Amino acid sequence: MLGYLQLVDDLNALLHASPSGQETAIEDTLGWICRNAQVDSATLFQAVEAGSFTVTHYSHSNGTKSANVPGRAALQDFIGRLTVEGPIHIRNARELAELPPEIAILHSDMGSLVIEPMRSDGSLLGLTCFGVSAENQVISGEKLKLLTSMTNLIGSTLVRRITERQSIEVASRLEATLAALPNLLFEIDADGRYTGFAAGPEHLMAAPSTSLAGKSMEAVLPPEVASIAMAALREVLATGSSREVRYRLDLADGPHHFELTGALKAASDPGGRPGAIFLVRDVTQDTQLREQLLRLGKIVEAMENLVIITDAAQNVVWVNSAFENHTGWRLDEVRG
Repeated sequence: MLGYLQLVDDLNALLHASPSGQETAIEDTLGWICRNAQVDSATLFQAVEAGSFTVTHYSHSNGTKSANVPGRAALQDFIGRLTVEGPIHIRNARELAELPPEIAILHSDMGSLVIEPMRSDGSLLGLTCFGVSAENQVISGEKLKLLTSMTNLIGSTLVRRITERQSIEVASRLEATLAALPNLLFEIDADGRYTGFAAGPEHLMAAPSTSLAGKSMEAVLPPEVASIAMAALREVLATGSSREVRYRLDLADGPHHFELTGALKAASDPGGRPGAIFLVRDVTQDTQLREQLLRLGKIVEAMENLVIITDAAQNVVWVNSAFENHTGWRLDEVRG
């Protein structure tokens, strides 16, 4: 009874282990099998690439938890047997000697062996080898079901680890990509509150990104800017996107001009309310250039000198009022 209570603890640890704790949880589970299922050894091979495996865990009834084995095992031909036959039963030393040497050497003190494949979505993640010291000991019935179930459970743990690793890698790449963007990105809920997602240069934000979650735009932005942002949010929720709108925001390093566009973000939960993703570009230089050109245009327009602007082909594209007054030709008459 105490053995099965220990198994429950080991399985609970296996199911809930963090990535760093999964190795120990798998080791403890294999150790329980050796102590309580009349199995003398339990070995886990994990796939590292097509047809290549490495021994990651080994437990023996004598308490050994590791073994001096080759770093990798090339089992391409052996995989075919697993695919066709499923679990393989080795009943004596002669059959054991016919196995790939990486498996045979590791289990040379075993008389019988059962090899279980570990699959996920048609791919072979690895295999487990369970051995007993006596020959002609067929592992079958309830014991085989137990070993198969334990193999499947360990396989599920490996799948979870692979999925978690892939998720971390994707998140890291996304974080690096967003950090390199010159624009600001914000997620806003349907009530106009910042969620936990904000990215972009910190010096362009109205408040530190770490302080935004849960706050309303009215609480973070000046009233006139918040009004523009809320109007954009209403437009996104009504139509799926918002038109480009510009506003000025005074920051620590001086006034900046921004351009905001929004797109609808689907609800995260069934029945939930959608929100918006706001892309905010710093258009300060563009705005300043436009203002300078506008001032220059007014100066040129007021000049008494005749001003003619042509394109690269020497075609007239613009003349000032002084030209029209002195020559009698209107812009529409000389353009082109």
